[in-house]
Amino acid sequence: MLKLIFYSAMAILFSGHTAAQYYNQQKLYHANQNNLSIRFHEYSQNELLSLENLITKNVNSDVKMDSLITTSITGDGMKVLFEYDQKSKLSSWLIQFNTNNEWENSSMTSNSYDKNGKLVTKLYLDWGGSSWDSTSRIIYKYDEQDNLIQDVFQSYSGNDWIDLSRTIYKSYNSSGNADTVIDETWHNNLWEEKELINFFYSVQNRKDSIIFYIWNGSAWQNDFKTIFYYNGTQTGLDSIVSKFWGGEWLNNFKQIIFNDSNNNETEQIDQTANGIWWENSVRRFFTYNEANLITYANCDIWSANGWTKGDGNFTITNPNGFIAGFITNNIKIYYSNISGVNNKIRVVNDFSLSQNYPNPFNPSTTINYFIPKASFVSIKVYDILGKEVAELVNEERSAGSHRVQFNANGLASGVYIYSIKSGVYSKSRLMILEK
Repeated sequence: MLKLIFYSAMAILFSGHTAAQYYNQQKLYHANQNNLSIRFHEYSQNELLSLENLITKNVNSDVKMDSLITTSITGDGMKVLFEYDQKSKLSSWLIQFNTNNEWENSSMTSNSYDKNGKLVTKLYLDWGGSSWDSTSRIIYKYDEQDNLIQDVFQSYSGNDWIDLSRTIYKSYNSSGNADTVIDETWHNNLWEEKELINFFYSVQNRKDSIIFYIWNGSAWQNDFKTIFYYNGTQTGLDSIVSKFWGGEWLNNFKQIIFNDSNNNETEQIDQTANGIWWENSVRRFFTYNEANLITYANCDIWSANGWTKGDGNFTITNPNGFIAGFITNNIKIYYSNISGVNNKIRVVNDFSLSQNYPNPFNPSTTINYFIPKASFVSIKVYDILGKEVAELVNEERSAGSHRVQFNANGLASGVYIYSIKSGVYSKSRLMILEK
């Protein structure tokens, strides 16, 4: 099994191609509908550590990734829609698949933050046809210095949350980077160590290498190593090499990277080791807008000694805190709130339902919405099991912006869903009640 950065070995996402560093299946969110060839993988916090602190770019804080659409070689499509809270924190993202030329809900992820803006809970839900069903969640814990010290992945049984795995962030270096991490799984009512990861940094605070160890029952033993090579000015990556342990470090995987004058990665070529030779695997191309943000990516697959159009693995980063991997042929990415930059903006319905504020809340919160013409409006609140708990609006409303208060007195802490319906328009969002 080949390992680097791109996906978890707990689910074979990139069959026949390079596999990424093994991470336990926490945070692995594998959206797949009707056996579509597209796959989606949201990176775990561990995997984010492998991706961050390599090259830092100045990103306009007003820029938000609005949506992205992937298309596979067979024409299957997937859409990811991003939503943000009042502080521009990524609050949720919705995954939809194109079925019979209509976008249908598949899954949703909702983030909740503490008063300091630290991510405390990530909730995963699947669409059941008429309601959202909780499937799993991650709970994040921090120390007094706001360093992440633990995250726990749990599944929902229908009645209770069950521990599956956790990651322990044991130490940080003087620059605030995690340098020792341990993955554990819950087994027979005990936490069992599975993997140890050491991160090494240069004096320029660039990630130099990562070494992965597996627990053999009595000691840690070498497993895989990833090495990062930078250009002469340390402003861009030239290549990434993965090696596996076979009594000595042996070549496993290599990615060759080409950058433009703005240090944007414009092309990547993946190669796998075959004895003393490197064999081509996947080639990716990236297009950027004037703000140096990716707007389009596509890939080729090496076949019969030549490149041909096909589905390959991509890593896409949202400037507001989201990194995900996809298996597809091409990706189109759209942004909003860009001033003075020519860029494609997703055409949205004139109707809108804003994220409630504050969120999390206790006991009341405000919901804003906009309708372009006078129409009958219904806004209802549901618990996570789909049971209606409140009706906020049920009447004709004039065109324009409106707001409504929701008071959750008498309700238990947890995740709730509020939905608007007006004519053919409907939309749902998640909110967190914390008492």
